[in-house]
Amino acid sequence: MASESDGVAGVSVPGIKRWWQHPVIGLVPLLGYMALFFLLPASGVLFNSLRSNGGHFSLSNLHAALHGTYLHSLVVSVELSAVAAAIASFIGLLVVVAIVSSSSRFLRRVSSSMSAVLANTGGVPLAFAFIATLGNFGIATKLLAGLGFNPYVHGFSLYSISGLVIVYQYFLIPMMVLVMLPAVEGMRREWSESTENLGGKRHHYWRFVGLPLLAPTILSGTLVLFADAFAAYATASAIAGGVIPLVPIQIGNFVSGNVIANQTHLGDALGLEMVVLVVVVAIFYGFAQRRRSRWMY
Repeated sequence: MASESDGVAGVSVPGIKRWWQHPVIGLVPLLGYMALFFLLPASGVLFNSLRSNGGHFSLSNLHAALHGTYLHSLVVSVELSAVAAAIASFIGLLVVVAIVSSSSRFLRRVSSSMSAVLANTGGVPLAFAFIATLGNFGIATKLLAGLGFNPYVHGFSLYSISGLVIVYQYFLIPMMVLVMLPAVEGMRREWSESTENLGGKRHHYWRFVGLPLLAPTILSGTLVLFADAFAAYATASAIAGGVIPLVPIQIGNFVSGNVIANQTHLGDALGLEMVVLVVVVAIFYGFAQRRRSRWMY
């Protein structure tokens, strides 16, 4: 006999869904992924950061992470990430506008493909490429020195904050292109034509229509770039691991066993700083996305 939920003679009754047809079931893989790879590690970092070496509750690790050398490394990491993200956002937006303004579909496909590859390129190979190009004895450095302008004599150094900002543009600008390209392509031609019909120029359109509409997407993209730059470890470690104090590099030192006496869980406290920062960025990112959805959909 057919069950009650199946209706008469096995025919399903409208409005009655089996448990596996519930919309929430589709979120189970995502929720499981977040629980396994984010919530559990974050909970462990939080728990260990609030433990002393004897296993008792203590705020000493958080206090140490927010003072002295570790506070300085946090400030340097934030400054580096903010500057790199701001520059990449500006250049990336200009690149996207140039791509969309072109009528070539081939250019758009190539740009999207290259951006997807370059945005995920980093680590030691990227650091080696820049050292071989802009290092003390890099190809570009020797070429410029042969022309009478040695950048290292005039204050530039790849192994500095400014050097890392330049290196980070390699993967931050393509990421901004990936974020901004759908938004700029989604802008309607009628908006530009309406501005022209009302007597406005091209710069009037971008000032009063284009940029205000794109502002939420630009903000969300900049936040993504900031978080990506802040979490970059391998590239920064290979280029300026012993020169520039950065939070990811210090965490890497703790993970590799470079632990000072009575500071066993200090690395967890530094990791908690990064988790909190990512959560704050995610909150502002969600707010920016909601603002964007008001005109995109």
